[in-house]
Amino acid sequence: MQKQYMKSHHRGPKHNQQFTNYGIKGNQRVPPCAYLVTHWLLGLLRMPVLSFRIALVLLFLRMLFISLVSFFLLLALDSQVLLHQLQGIPTMRFALLLLCASLLCRASLAQVVAEGEIKVELKDADEVAAACELRAQLAGVSIASGILLRPAVIRNATTEFSRKKSEEILAKGGAAAERASAAVNRVSGLDKANETAQKVRKAAAVAHHALEHVKEEVEIVAKKANEITELTAGATEHAKGAKANGDASVVKVSNLLARAKESEDQYVKKAAEECSNSTNYDVTAKSLAAALDKLPGVKEDNAVKTTFQSILTSLDNLDKDVKSVEQRAEELETALEKAERQLEKAEKAAEEAETESSKVETESSTSCPVAVSALLLMGTVAIYAGF
Repeated sequence: MQKQYMKSHHRGPKHNQQFTNYGIKGNQRVPPCAYLVTHWLLGLLRMPVLSFRIALVLLFLRMLFISLVSFFLLLALDSQVLLHQLQGIPTMRFALLLLCASLLCRASLAQVVAEGEIKVELKDADEVAAACELRAQLAGVSIASGILLRPAVIRNATTEFSRKKSEEILAKGGAAAERASAAVNRVSGLDKANETAQKVRKAAAVAHHALEHVKEEVEIVAKKANEITELTAGATEHAKGAKANGDASVVKVSNLLARAKESEDQYVKKAAEECSNSTNYDVTAKSLAAALDKLPGVKEDNAVKTTFQSILTSLDNLDKDVKSVEQRAEELETALEKAERQLEKAEKAAEEAETESSKVETESSTSCPVAVSALLLMGTVAIYAGF
């Protein structure tokens, strides 16, 4: 019974006969169409273009996969009428499935390429020139972002020196205030109405007041230094983002120009061939936005829309951060200069206090021998008077 089913093309509804007629079981020969298609594909694979060969391999694999899926779906339908109609013509059935699979695969492959590349095409020579300018600016984003970042990096490198210098100023100001306090202690035994003592106390007060201002300016220096470090770190991240997105988008725009070189329009083709691989290192967010405005279709393309917007945002934020760093650096330098001036004021006041207190000590040391001589003279007079 089984042998009769094996020999027959369309006898009975049993599944084993159906599987046999479809070539899954049994010793039926492969249709000649398969040999022809395979020979055709192998001939195409000898072509020298690597990308075309890879595309053909992918197409063949997808055709094979979809053919198998379609084959089993056809079996799963269990439509006896359709099966009986197709059982007698295995070659036509295979060719039909192969044709459907190839059409589906070609559409799928075209869709994958379109998703990764810019969909719009350049229509005239003006758009080609605008795309050429856009590619030059995108190629310069990497270097331009580094150039924009450089001032912030330099400023950040000098903050450590400013910190140490402000700490030294604070230490010197504290030492000056201590010297002034010591001078006050030396004249503490004098009457408050004493003119010299008043000068010493006044000079000491000036030294301590200057020290308080030094502390305030040193705090400002430390605060601005921290802000510069944070802003520089943010600017560095923006520069990295701009570089990565710029490198990715320049490839897509280059592919767009490469497609323009194969255009049927002679003007478009000529303009694309004349486009040089130049690089604009002076690119900014403003100049890049102006270049994109010349190509509204490319700017709004889903393949690069987000990338372009990220580049513009990164360059804009990078410029803002660098300007903020410059502003903080100027404020830091101003605070450091004020601290130095207050230090000079404190040291001058301490020196004045020490000078005045030394005058009091000199007067005390010179008045002591005179008093002793007077006492000796009075004692001598008293002795002679007694006699």
